[in-house]
Amino acid sequence: MHSDHAGIVYSQVTILTPKSETVTSLHHISVTVAGMPGAPTTLFINGELTKVDTIRIDGLLDFINIEVPDGPLELMVQSRSSQGKLFEASRSIHILG
Repeated sequence: MHSDHAGIVYSQVTILTPKSETVTSLHHISVTVAGMPGAPTTLFINGELTKVDTIRIDGLLDFINIEVPDGPLELMVQSRSSQGKLFEASRSIHILG
């Protein structure tokens, strides 16, 4: 488990899809996250808060039909445990314009 000095831990939430470095012409994407069931989770696109939801009992969360702009995108999710720890994962994709 890796963490930095800000108290963010990087291993308890994962972005399953889209895969890192994906290139697509789709302007509506889905982001699937794996993490701790019941954890509130926030999706950020290029640093902007996009959507908040809760990870299902099966440990998955699907952010569906998210509108995205052309160009490079940085997807980031943050999830908070019931003990208050903040977990984070990110990946880069590209939307063709």
